[in-house]
Amino acid sequence: MKTFALIFKKTGLYLIFGLLFAHLIQSTAWAQVNNINVGDRVRISAPAAQTKTLYRKTLFGTVNNITPEEIYLLSNNEYFIIPFNSIRRIHVSTGKKRNTGKGALIGLSSGALLGGMISLVTYEECDDSEPFGCWLDFSKGESFVLGAAALGLSGLVLGTVLGAIIKTDRWHRLPIEVLMNSPPVTSQKLSFCPVVNVKFSISRNR
Repeated sequence: MKTFALIFKKTGLYLIFGLLFAHLIQSTAWAQVNNINVGDRVRISAPAAQTKTLYRKTLFGTVNNITPEEIYLLSNNEYFIIPFNSIRRIHVSTGKKRNTGKGALIGLSSGALLGGMISLVTYEECDDSEPFGCWLDFSKGESFVLGAAALGLSGLVLGTVLGAIIKTDRWHRLPIEVLMNSPPVTSQKLSFCPVVNVKFSISRNR
């Protein structure tokens, strides 16, 4: 039985290292971006740029316009005018990505931990007085490994499926020097203007 548990343990370690390697390759295989263009989806962190109606320090949106000093961001049907010297970090989306490797890793580790803990809590010594009482005799450590392997495999499958379904942005951080050459200011207000569509109807009396 010890050999059986040892095989499960080694297999689990190989799976974890394999998933870590796959996630690392997936994370580094990004398209490199050197600038920002109109229409790009960006994530901007400007801690000093806040208004009474804006309480979050990070903005997600689409670049609508770029001037030598400001960037115009369309976020949730509102235009935000953000000065470059108020920006601390900026990321540009290089597209959508599936989180297959990440989901598999989270599912495997969570399932293995849960299965191992359940095995430890419910562990009981075998009873020789019962028929076949010690036929499957596992130590506490072996029981932990087997429980971790059982639920870890289930978590691996579930995490892989969910990770393949859920898509998120693939973010690439750009240096601030790409946007500006001046040093950041200590305090900068963020201005915004809602998107308003105005239609005029003109009729001519004859």
